[in-house]
Amino acid sequence: MKKKYKDVYYDVPDVKTIKELVIHGVGEGKDQPLFMYDNVNGTKDNPFITKTFNDVWHDINCLGTYMFAHGIKDCNVAIIGENSYEWIISFFANLLGKIVSVPLDPKLPAEDLAVQLNEGECKAIFYSEYYAPTVEKIKEIGAPMDTYLYIPDFQKYIDEGEKLLADGYTEYKDVVVSPDDLATIVFTSGTTGNPKGAMLTHSNFVKDANGALQTFNADLTEKDAFLTVLPLFHAFSFTANLICPMVEGCEMQFVESLRTVGRDMKILKPSVLCSVPLLCEKLYDKIQDGLNKSKIARFLLAIGLRGPVMHMVFLKLGGRLRFMITGGAPCPRHVLECFRRLHVKCVEGYGLTECSPVVSVTSADCTAIGTIGKPCAGVEVRLADV
Repeated sequence: MKKKYKDVYYDVPDVKTIKELVIHGVGEGKDQPLFMYDNVNGTKDNPFITKTFNDVWHDINCLGTYMFAHGIKDCNVAIIGENSYEWIISFFANLLGKIVSVPLDPKLPAEDLAVQLNEGECKAIFYSEYYAPTVEKIKEIGAPMDTYLYIPDFQKYIDEGEKLLADGYTEYKDVVVSPDDLATIVFTSGTTGNPKGAMLTHSNFVKDANGALQTFNADLTEKDAFLTVLPLFHAFSFTANLICPMVEGCEMQFVESLRTVGRDMKILKPSVLCSVPLLCEKLYDKIQDGLNKSKIARFLLAIGLRGPVMHMVFLKLGGRLRFMITGGAPCPRHVLECFRRLHVKCVEGYGLTECSPVVSVTSADCTAIGTIGKPCAGVEVRLADV
């Protein structure tokens, strides 16, 4: 469906919930790659695993069916763990079954997490192996839950759910989700006080993603790939790295860790990078360090041949990067100018968790640096106490 914004017609799917969005994406994408992530048992020639739209749809329904069969429904379910395919499927399985997801910041002390679990009224929790000790501490502190879902047992849950579906158990798949249904409770960072649980609906996320994409107004297609570096428990990362690519049918890629961002970019060849200024600065420092160590680069720059040097740097970033989207704080001007010289369009924006979260963003053709752009389509902004 084409929607008009600022005299430009932009294609957005006519969906009102995240469940409708996933169904739309699967219908359009089918056997196209949707997720690419590190293969812990992979080889040098095959370091990543690829999951298609159909794979994702299968795993969501199998996990959700397992959950319903074990009484995990009509409740709030927390997730604690590092970015992973299992984290994403757990999150979507909650939402598509009308279960409220409560993503947690795993780096918080167990005492703080226990408070959030109690305030979020969580009845179950998905947790990764790395954060199992944290969950044990939470149990001791006093945030008892009915069910603990261990992410390393993920395949077991999928297999049981698949068998239940084959036997005709469709209660999970038949769930009807409404736009105003609560999707997630995201706890704010607490920079202006104690963390608060922002209650965001399916409609909040879908409208925000569509509005941001209309304002961004880029020519994104299924050939584009978003590289996910930021932790998914943040509303910005979830909307920018999962919801927006799903709207456009783009591939989503995941780095192994922050230490491997440079290596992973070269291998995965992303076209869109959603980041924060600190990460942009680290990439900039890495670029400068590489140039300073390269005799060839120094020689070419000395004789005025900047173009070939910039092309070499661009190839180090995968050779396909088109957009770098940054928010959360002002990005230093010299960093943005560096990426502009690489012909990477820098997109800046502003948002806050309670707004799910994008409030404003620059358009893809904006040439100004240091602006957070215009309010997203459908967003009203009022300035107070200025």
